[in-house]
Amino acid sequence: MFKIDFQGFLDTLPIMLYGMIGVFVVIVLIALVTVLFYKVMPAKKEENE
Repeated sequence: MFKIDFQGFLDTLPIMLYGMIGVFVVIVLIALVTVLFYKVMPAKKEENE
């Protein structure tokens, strides 16, 4: 019916780990750039009189 190659699965785990670390690094990088832009160019406050 359906057979899983367990050794093949174990062999591919490090590759999947590198992919997940890459995704995490990109998300953190985007967050840091967003915070940096917010500090460098703060939003202008509108004064309603």
